[in-house]
Amino acid sequence: MTIRQLACVFCTILLAPHLAAAADRAPHEIGGFRLGASINNYNVISNRNFLHQVVVDETGGFRKGVIYYGDCARPGEIVKIKLK
Repeated sequence: MTIRQLACVFCTILLAPHLAAAADRAPHEIGGFRLGASINNYNVISNRNFLHQVVVDETGGFRKGVIYYGDCARPGEIVKIKLK
């Protein structure tokens, strides 16, 4: 092993307990929304009845995506695309 590799191993061993402790202190709530809570607990969510969405999986080199299409002024027409 080179000195650089030994230094990396040494730093990893020293920092591992601190990283585990930091994970315990990670926030579980932001902006009034809590991870794991039911969405029915929040009445501030807007209901977009003029848009519908379809989730697509593994299409065209993307893992996942959401396609939004209109319901009122442009029925059935794609108006927004989000791909990951």
